Amino acid sequence: MSITCFSCKSPRDKVREMVSLSDRGDLYLCNQCIDLCHEITHEPETAERAAMEQDAARYRWLRDRMLFADFDYNGEGRCMLAFELPPEAKISSDCDETINYAMTIGVQL
Repeated sequence: MSITCFSCKSPRDKVREMVSLSDRGDLYLCNQCIDLCHEITHEPETAERAAMEQDAARYRWLRDRMLFADFDYNGEGRCMLAFELPPEAKISSDCDETINYAMTIGVQL
């Protein structure tokens, strides 16, 4: 019986190593497929993922500081959210900048 990789079907003599996946010794995975699985599951953080994680951190931080929400402000169909920010927080026209600064000064409300 020739040993081949369960995933890519490479024969034993064409790969560096073959790892048995079963106690019976009838299911193998080659080092190349193991390396590929590792790359897929441990892929480096992308800029998009980092931005999404930063947004999620902002939303969690804001959620804990929300004072009220009005989803039809003054009957105009506009949404208004009010948050408590630390007194030392620099307020700017860039909402993300304001939140980031308030988060970094480390004040717990």
